[in-house]
Amino acid sequence: MAWKKVERFEDLFVWQKAHQLVLCVYYYSAIYAQENEPIYPITPYESVIYKEH
Repeated sequence: MAWKKVERFEDLFVWQKAHQLVLCVYYYSAIYAQENEPIYPITPYESVIYKEH
């Protein structure tokens, strides 16, 4: 079996699959964040915002 020369890291199959996973996680976490109010604020600024609501 001859190996194909990889010229860019984007050509790697494992990178392509990992990138798809990252995009899916990002997409679904963005949807979840829109539908649900965070339980705990991440930054001190967010704690001020959520106390006002």
